[in-house]
Amino acid sequence: MVVYVTNEAITKNRALLDGRWDKHDDKDAANVADLISQGKCNYYDLPDIELRDVRSLLSLRRRLKRQEHGTRT
Repeated sequence: MVVYVTNEAITKNRALLDGRWDKHDDKDAANVADLISQGKCNYYDLPDIELRDVRSLLSLRRRLKRQEHGTRT
């Protein structure tokens, strides 16, 4: 499972948990776990491989179009 927690939520929650702004990996992990337990996160579903392939091809097409227009003078 992949979840996304915003930087703003992490910063505000860290200040509420221990009142200090120092960063430490153990504290960061506990902070994120606390936010997830409160439901303050977004869940991310990985798209099917076919959809990822289509998106990748569309991205490549856009890049090639930009390059093509950049070389025309």
